[in-house]
Amino acid sequence: MKKIFTLICALTAVFTTAQAQDVVFTYGGETLQEGAEVTVQAEDWTDMGMGYIADSNTPKVLELKNTGAGSAMVSVTVKVIAGEYADIMWCGITTQCQKMASQSETRSTTLAAGATARLNIDTDFEEGEYGVRSVLVTATANGESTSMTFHMENKNPESGNAKTYTDNLVVTINGMSTPAQQSDIKVVMAEDGATMDLSLNNFSLLLEGNVMAVGNILLEDVPLIESDNYEVFRTNQVINITAGDDPEQTWLGPMLGDVPIVMVGKINDGKLFCAIDIDMRKNLQQVICVSFSSDINGGEDYTESVVSYQNDAVVESTAGGVNVEMLNDGTMLLSLKDYSLYVEEEGLLPLGNIMLSRVRYTTNGKITEFSSEEDVVFKNGTPNDTGWFGSVLGFVPTKVSGKLDGDKFYCTIEMATAEMLGANLKIVVGAADNVTNISSVAIVNNNVSVYRPDGTLVHSGAWQSEILKMLPKGLYIVNGKKIIK
Repeated sequence: MKKIFTLICALTAVFTTAQAQDVVFTYGGETLQEGAEVTVQAEDWTDMGMGYIADSNTPKVLELKNTGAGSAMVSVTVKVIAGEYADIMWCGITTQCQKMASQSETRSTTLAAGATARLNIDTDFEEGEYGVRSVLVTATANGESTSMTFHMENKNPESGNAKTYTDNLVVTINGMSTPAQQSDIKVVMAEDGATMDLSLNNFSLLLEGNVMAVGNILLEDVPLIESDNYEVFRTNQVINITAGDDPEQTWLGPMLGDVPIVMVGKINDGKLFCAIDIDMRKNLQQVICVSFSSDINGGEDYTESVVSYQNDAVVESTAGGVNVEMLNDGTMLLSLKDYSLYVEEEGLLPLGNIMLSRVRYTTNGKITEFSSEEDVVFKNGTPNDTGWFGSVLGFVPTKVSGKLDGDKFYCTIEMATAEMLGANLKIVVGAADNVTNISSVAIVNNNVSVYRPDGTLVHSGAWQSEILKMLPKGLYIVNGKKIIK
């Protein structure tokens, strides 16, 4: 099957007497010097359902312009200088659109002063065929000539700074995840390596048992931040999702209008990881979470205790530790992994990873302090495609503040979950005095399990000094001993 790239240039020709300076080419309103070259990339054109056709609203046209006042006979010669002449279609001057019959063709007409003649040149490429086809265009009036070269190029999307990554993709909606499926994401790096364009094409999702074709998601000019063996990226954009490749398919994306997107991830030559949150609350009353590949390991892991509170009361919870990655732009990535929270009538409910990507930090001596306020969507924990329900909460306003020192970490995470969970959530990771005065930590700060007298577990794996500060007054069993607060 062919992909047709129609490359249309408009030649406006106005001719007079034999003054050479009166006849010039212009492109986009700018005068071209004699012998100038113009290149049109196939990727610049839009798919209109009939192959790839030039956008009729493109602001740039190629014109042959005369500043004189008299009419004249003009001849225009198109000579193929790269590629086969049979691949070039020439429309205009004195004939209908037809392929060139030889390497060089000349057509003539008489034009009055101020008159124009449109000239269209197009070509097509077979699927997977790449290269450049070029023509030399020469206009002659009253014995004087001017020339320019027009290049039509179809670049290989896998060459240069473009790369396609293939890995598992999981879509999560309302806490339900699709099975992992092999998918492609294309990345095009900018020449300076500071930004990239990322595209997920022909994206579809399963909604209430039906496959819904969404379309192409393109995120442009995503900034890159260097890290150890990869680069980190994050972006918040409002985009329009375009139709996918199948013209017979009904694509939802173009009907949605402006769609907010939040993306964070990591990339190197061998691997791409990204989490894309598609905010469709306006149209579908939900957030669609897309996870591509698994995280690229980096940063430092901390296994501090985790204590959760709702309405100042301790609530049973578990977590798989914290990962912190400090970047060279004064920010850090902070993730609380595999977090679960006790929810009445549901039991211990797996929510997932709390990933904060815009945490600012400052370092004073050995202590690094950090804080952030951002809207967070729970990401799936491990394994990626089963049993995580946090995305149901949507975008949750979240505050984090804390500090770290070497292998000791402390922070509080406050999440505005009252609307969905009946109360706001506060998570305390580690103990503040572990960071500010590590040498004074006594044996009382061993990890302990705390129970009510009836045997109900309040929390496990918590620092005794921290848990006793936060518990409401009452009688508790700590490491087999009764403690009254």
